[in-house]
Amino acid sequence: MLISFRVRNYRSIRDEKELTLVASPLQGGVMSIIPTKERIGVNLVKAAAIYGPNASGKTNMLRALSYMRLAVVHSHKDWSVDGPIPYFPFKLDPAFNGAPSAFEVDAIIGGVRYKYGFEQDSTSILSEWLYAYPNKVRQEWFRRSPGNQFEFKRRIAGRASLTKLTRTNSLFLSAAVQNGNEELVPVYNWFQRQVLFLRNETRELHRLHTLDRCKKPEYGEIIAKLLTMADLGIVGMDTADRDMAEHMKAYFQMADIIHAPPTTMKGQMIPSATLRHSTGSGDSVSLPLEDESDGTRAYLSLLGPLINQIENGGVLLVDELEASLHPIVARHIIELVNADENDNGAQLIFSTHDSTLLDPDLLRRDQIWFTEKDASGATDLYPLSDFKTRPNENLRRGYLQGRYGAIPFVGSSSLFRKIVEGESEAKS
Repeated sequence: MLISFRVRNYRSIRDEKELTLVASPLQGGVMSIIPTKERIGVNLVKAAAIYGPNASGKTNMLRALSYMRLAVVHSHKDWSVDGPIPYFPFKLDPAFNGAPSAFEVDAIIGGVRYKYGFEQDSTSILSEWLYAYPNKVRQEWFRRSPGNQFEFKRRIAGRASLTKLTRTNSLFLSAAVQNGNEELVPVYNWFQRQVLFLRNETRELHRLHTLDRCKKPEYGEIIAKLLTMADLGIVGMDTADRDMAEHMKAYFQMADIIHAPPTTMKGQMIPSATLRHSTGSGDSVSLPLEDESDGTRAYLSLLGPLINQIENGGVLLVDELEASLHPIVARHIIELVNADENDNGAQLIFSTHDSTLLDPDLLRRDQIWFTEKDASGATDLYPLSDFKTRPNENLRRGYLQGRYGAIPFVGSSSLFRKIVEGESEAKS
C-alpha cells in the first residue's frame, strides 16, 4: 500500500512535490478508507484523482512513480554498463538541467512500513537509502552516498560482494536482489509486481493480457459479469486464440489502412474475444472485439489490470481514466476500488478531466488533487483539502468556476475571429 510518493526535478516537476494517500480526519467516505492506523498511526485512502489543465503535469506525477519502478527492476540487468542512464530533468531552468532528480516511496509492504528512495543524474546514482519501521520504530538498513560509498546499519547478507557488484549507474536494491539477496526481495517485489501504469499507448497490451487470463473460466466469468454490470448491452464473452496477422488485418481495416500486416505475424497466436449482445428477444448475437466501440475496448483494457491489483493489493496508475469511457462507467471503476470487497489494500491513482467525478459521495476531499504550472512552467501539486469548503459545496461547480485553480485559461473567440479576418485580408 502506498503511503506517499515524493519526486523532484523530473520533467515538468522542478521542486519537490508529494502525493500522499494518508486519510485526513474528515467525516464520511468510510468505504474509501484502508484501516492502517494501528500499524502506522494513520489510515490510507483507496483512490486519488489528479485534475488539471492539459500539460500541467498530471501525467508526469504518474510517470515519475512508473519510472522509479523501471529503475528498480531494470537498472542492474538492462541499463548500459558504462553508458548514460535515463534522466529527465526540468529543462526550462538551466540550474536544474544537470541537477539531481530525486524519487522516494513510503509504503506498507508485507505489513511493514518502508521508505525507499534515490537521487541520480544522467551518469550515476548519487544516493540511495532504505528505512524500515517495524513496530513504528525507524531502522536504517542502508545509505549510499556519491562515489558508491555505502553505510549499513543492518547486517544484510553478502553486503560486501553486493556493493562490489553494484555499478555506479545502477541501484543497489536492483543489484542485490538480482544477485540472490533475500532480505530486500519484499521491497523489490513491491515495485515489480504491485505498481502498474496504464497509459493510452499500452491499453492494447493490457487488453491482450486480460483476454489471455480469461482462458481460466473463473476469471472469464468475473470479466463477463463486470462488462454486463457496465450496461454496455453485453450478456457474455467467448475467448479463443487467433492468428496475429488476421487480428491485425481487422484493425488495419478498421483504421482504413490499406497495407497488409507484416508477414512475420502470420502463424503467431494471440488471445482474442467475441462479445455476446442481447437482441431484446431473448437471443444473442456475437461480435468480434474490433467491431466493439472504443469505450467497450477501453473498459476491457482497464478491467484486467484493475482485478489484478485488487487481488494482489497493488497500486494501479491510470492516465486519463475517462478516455473513451462514459462518466458513469468511470464512476463504476472508482466504486469497484472503494468497495468493501477491495480488502487487500489495492489503490487507484488516476489523472482525469471528468468533473462529474467531483462528487463527495464518490471521492473525499483528501482524494482529490490538482496540478497547474507556475509562471516558470514548473508543476505545482496540491489537494482539495487545502481549501475550506462547505459540507454541501458543489465541488464540480467550484472547480469549473476556478475556485480551486488548475483550470485552463482559454482565449476568447474574438481572438479567433481576428486571426481569420487577418488571413482573409492577407489573401485579398
